[in-house]
Amino acid sequence: MASSSLGDILSNLLVPDNKIIQQATSELRQVFQNPAIIPELCGVISSHQNEQIRQYATVILRRKITKKRQWLKMSADVTCSMKQMLLQSLFQEQNKTVQKGIAQVMGVIAKHELPQNNWPDLLKVLNDLTSSKAAHEREIGMCVLSIVASAAAKALQPHLGSLLTLFEITLHDSESKLVQFYTVQAMTSLVDYAGSDNVKHYQRLVPQVLDFIRGLSANDEDSACEAMELFDELLQSDVSILVPHLTYVVQFCLELASNNLLGDSIRVKAMSFISSLTRLKRKAIVKQKLVLPILEILFPILCSPTDSDEEDEFEEQSNNPNYYAAQVIDTMALHLPPERIIPPLMKMVEKALQSDNPHNRKAAYITMAVTAEGCGDHIRNNYLPVMVECVYKGMSDQQHVVRGAALFALGQFAEHLQPSISKYHSQLLPVLFEALARINEATKKNSSIVIKMFYALETFCENLEKGLLPYLPMLLDRILLILNSNVDNGIKELAVSAIGATANAAKEALLPYFPAILEKLKHYLTASHTPENAELQTQALDTLGVLARTIGRDNFAPLAEECVQLGFDLLNTVNDPDLRRCTYGLFASLSSVMKEQMQQYLPNMIKYMINSLKSTDGVKARYEEEEDRVLVFDSLDDEEDEEKSEEDITECYQDEDDEEHEGIKGLSVENAFLEEKEDTCNSLGDMAENIGAAFMPYLEECFEEVLLMVDYPAANVRKAAVTSLGQMCCMLYGVYEQTQSLEAKTSLLKALELCISNFLRIVQEEEDLLVVMATLETIEMMLSKSGPAFIGQSLKSYNQNLLLNLVLVCIFCAFSWFRCAVDQKYVDGVMTAVKAVMESKVTCQCEEEDEEDLQAEYDGMLIEYAGDIIPVMAKAVGGVNFSPYFAAILPLLLDKLKKNRTVAEKSFAAGVLAETIKVLGVAVDPFVDHLLPALTHVLREEHGEVRSNAVFALGVLAASGDTAVFVHYPTILQALSTAFVSEKEPLVLDNICAALCRMIMANPAGVPFDKVVPVIIMCLPLREDMEENITVFKCISQLYAGNCSVIISNLSQLIHIIAQVIGMEAIAKEAQETIVLLLRNIAEQHAEELHRSVVTLPVELATRLQTAIS
Repeated sequence: MASSSLGDILSNLLVPDNKIIQQATSELRQVFQNPAIIPELCGVISSHQNEQIRQYATVILRRKITKKRQWLKMSADVTCSMKQMLLQSLFQEQNKTVQKGIAQVMGVIAKHELPQNNWPDLLKVLNDLTSSKAAHEREIGMCVLSIVASAAAKALQPHLGSLLTLFEITLHDSESKLVQFYTVQAMTSLVDYAGSDNVKHYQRLVPQVLDFIRGLSANDEDSACEAMELFDELLQSDVSILVPHLTYVVQFCLELASNNLLGDSIRVKAMSFISSLTRLKRKAIVKQKLVLPILEILFPILCSPTDSDEEDEFEEQSNNPNYYAAQVIDTMALHLPPERIIPPLMKMVEKALQSDNPHNRKAAYITMAVTAEGCGDHIRNNYLPVMVECVYKGMSDQQHVVRGAALFALGQFAEHLQPSISKYHSQLLPVLFEALARINEATKKNSSIVIKMFYALETFCENLEKGLLPYLPMLLDRILLILNSNVDNGIKELAVSAIGATANAAKEALLPYFPAILEKLKHYLTASHTPENAELQTQALDTLGVLARTIGRDNFAPLAEECVQLGFDLLNTVNDPDLRRCTYGLFASLSSVMKEQMQQYLPNMIKYMINSLKSTDGVKARYEEEEDRVLVFDSLDDEEDEEKSEEDITECYQDEDDEEHEGIKGLSVENAFLEEKEDTCNSLGDMAENIGAAFMPYLEECFEEVLLMVDYPAANVRKAAVTSLGQMCCMLYGVYEQTQSLEAKTSLLKALELCISNFLRIVQEEEDLLVVMATLETIEMMLSKSGPAFIGQSLKSYNQNLLLNLVLVCIFCAFSWFRCAVDQKYVDGVMTAVKAVMESKVTCQCEEEDEEDLQAEYDGMLIEYAGDIIPVMAKAVGGVNFSPYFAAILPLLLDKLKKNRTVAEKSFAAGVLAETIKVLGVAVDPFVDHLLPALTHVLREEHGEVRSNAVFALGVLAASGDTAVFVHYPTILQALSTAFVSEKEPLVLDNICAALCRMIMANPAGVPFDKVVPVIIMCLPLREDMEENITVFKCISQLYAGNCSVIISNLSQLIHIIAQVIGMEAIAKEAQETIVLLLRNIAEQHAEELHRSVVTLPVELATRLQTAIS
């Protein structure tokens, strides 16, 4: 092969003729397999006249030697001459792009050679170049060094001390900004290999880097952004390099962020560091008192007008400083203690709301909106009435940017401040309905207002549940009117989505409107799929699925098969990820209607869904260099010697993944395809659980594919995969319970082994908080639904013929031995994980907190998810067996009852203790001396929710224990009596009443009826905690059956109480049956007293009693 022939092939790639390019590409693939191409490429690089051809040659050469096994197969003569050629060409080359291409080839060789010290000449040349008196040589030297540092950082680790000394010099290079820039790049690549002995040296360089970037930002913002990557790396470093300069770095970033003369990208880059710092080093932010300085910069940025204000005041534009400032405040709300962020923000919000500038008022509402998720408890307890009043006023503001922000805030409140926000429905819903009535007018003025209005309407209505029913006629009449009017498809899409939200709240109450809604949905879904109606069609499909789940199984069943066929038609004709995911959601909803009748459709459904999980559609590579995008080069690969020797594998395996992706900076996936995978996982889990045994033939394949998604790069996909796997395990347990099938049992044990090991790893190692929450929630769900399988109980034997029994006994014994070992591991593993979360020792909790007041609300939520597992595990294991685990967890729960803990922490701890004590039963006795003082102390808490949970826990403790508890009855009664005298909140009074009833039923001899029973009657009827009616009326029935004199003497009052509660929808069936039985006993044994009481009642209540008696 002659150099000219290879040069001709590369030249033909530049000809603007597709046929010639295709022919050249084919020829290039052929010659690429020939080992002789390497010296020929070297010749082209060193001597070809066309600089673009030389550049192409560097790319091809780099591809050829990327893999270590390829390099090792080359002769020493070839590699030696290549190194010499590259060093010579580096000096001769005048074109900077080609020069950088040569340096990149050198970086690949350095990765292969430097670990064995096989290229000493390179280090010598780099030393000579970087210390040269000529600026252009220093630039070349630092360029190569930065690339070598990126490719072979580990190999440079022994030289890091001398390199840092060099960097101290090159950062002061006054002749060349490029030398300084490449220095920062090299420093960035080497951060991961800095040890404790390098910390001080790195720290000395930080101020110099800041000064360099400050100067660079004025002239070259893109390079300044790239240089700032160093701080991101330092932030995640295992050694604390940034700590002494943290305040200085934050001030520098705030200086850039607040500079309106700079471009958006560098201002956003500066704020992104603040965001990362908040997530990773919140302790440093709080301790160095940086919260207020950060907010004082971010809030004015949020107040600044943006180019998009006239169209959409809060578009999700990640490169918009105004938008990004809100995101950083959101991050701070999620990761910082609410007491540190909300008070200073509220001062800014209050001042902004009084401003004449609409952008200031808009910023105030956006701030309230983005803090609602992270600081929800703090807002509910301290600011909610004021914030609701502000939002109410904002929705009527004359400026559309303000109205839109207020509507956005209301939507966030409805999503994150439940159930407290729903109490304001009578004040807020009329405003939303009025806006809905003026939809045509609003659309003409500003379509973004309509989007925000529907968002607020949807979230508020969906969370209102039965409270929405009085508003249902007006709401649906107006939505259907919109669908029947001549508005664009975007508005119709929002209206269809609102129907889905309404159905989630109203359920079967939506039935009168179902025919009209269905007619509209059918019209949208059977229309030809076009870009104009694609989103409307997708939303119609999603809403149809919601209706299938909520309207009632019998009501939707006649439509089920037609909907299945509609789904298949769409999958067969439309290639769209959004439509596919909504179709899978529809199938999942239909599975709740059709159950096992869906079996005939499963083969095709599963085929589509598995393909969606396996698909790589939407995956795009982000290249480090523009030339790596050239599609011709993508197909170049070494096909020779596909079978590697064991020695090759041993030497090369660890580097193979990195080498395969040489030149690729990262991969990205379009959101629609991510959502498709997420919803596919969710749908498969729902279908498995709903269909049951009929799903078994497809379970293994689905399980294996979903299990792969547990480590998918996108957090939402990982979260969905975890939940889906948990549902599949629960389905297997259900099938085993129904069929006693050996197949189901074997599959269940295998699935549990895979799931629990992965789930425990995720809890300990996963960085995303929401994924860990979902994993803990899934473990709790599995324990609740299939606890016996989880811990190895109640896997029953079989009653068939003798021979089969003998075989199965042998199998059962083998499984039992395996199960005992595995199941104990499960319990130990789960409880170890729970304890680690409660001690803030898992990866997603970032930092181990020294101070109790550094906890963000989201951290508290994670701990609550872990705490929810405790009583469920106790129930699965049994009280006595769980005692050792409870002993380990108890100090952590009692710690959260201390005075300096938040309301949410105290309420959570008291609630978990109550539920766990209930399960422990008499096994609680050893812990009474620890529990009683803590719970009685909490009765004096300021917040009613905490007192309520403490009273509940005391009542359960008194009822669950044995003699160890009974001796403390006087203390408990005195504590409840004191609480009763001063208590004003109905919920707490309800729980005091129930606690006293529990004590009477558990130990009648320990309770003075003459003093306690009148208190119980005074508390009736219960006003808020309707679930406790069963406890109260069981106790009263027991006292009545025992002819308690206090009950008998208060029969008239008791009858009046029964009249008020009998037949109430909010009271559970079991409680109603207990009340009716008590009433009939009274009617039989004290007819005269009953008659005297009935005649004094209103007609409606008297009729209720008569109906119940008859």
